[in-house]
Amino acid sequence: MKNKTKAQEVIKHMESLRDDMQRENLMRFFKTGSGEYGEGDEFLGLKVPQTREVVKMAGPDFPLEEVPELLMNRWHEVRLCGFLILVAKFEKLATKRLERSTSGRLQGKNDAEAIKQRDEIVTMYLQYAEQANNWDLVDLSAHKILGHWLLLPSNLGDRDYKIKVLDDLAASPCLWKQRMSIVCSWKTSQQGATFRNYLNNRSQAEERASFTSFSNNTPCDELSASVVTTPAGFWEKLNRMLITNKLR
Repeated sequence: MKNKTKAQEVIKHMESLRDDMQRENLMRFFKTGSGEYGEGDEFLGLKVPQTREVVKMAGPDFPLEEVPELLMNRWHEVRLCGFLILVAKFEKLATKRLERSTSGRLQGKNDAEAIKQRDEIVTMYLQYAEQANNWDLVDLSAHKILGHWLLLPSNLGDRDYKIKVLDDLAASPCLWKQRMSIVCSWKTSQQGATFRNYLNNRSQAEERASFTSFSNNTPCDELSASVVTTPAGFWEKLNRMLITNKLR
């Protein structure tokens, strides 16, 4: 596979790796049956390391404009590949290491072009957020894109805009967008006071849907046992859960 692999070539390659036995296992594990949270999701039967290998083969020059074709694909693993490509692109643009541009000028994570490209990735991620329709798709991408973006310069908007992005995700009727609003805080929680500053400015809806635990796929009791009636109460519980790693 060449470095500049196109979306259709990636899909064709991943379909060639299909494993029907593993596919059945994954469909049970990710609860794709009738009435379950992953109802209707379709799998090829690829393990995450296989998908990561495809991301490496696709290379850093995979066209950003072709990522949506992966994100809209019927196969769970192809969508994961698309999200991981976005992660790889974003992390490269968020590096602290200075790199020399084609013009010979040193550029780093706060370079105007880096900020512009990161904003394009975040915009795409939010636009296709509902395609991250299972917990692994969210947990492998949200904190590495949205979470990191919260701590970096952006032309999309100021701090209030970023808070609104989180609030809109949390207030969404989509369970997976709600999960994004929590998972992306893994990154900001590492900053201590920065995360608390975000918490002090919440304006959340009163009700919170139950969230699926990363470790065992069951609702997190602290969030789902009762309705949290105040924004502060919700974010205080979330902060405790992050500290005790209950969402990891």
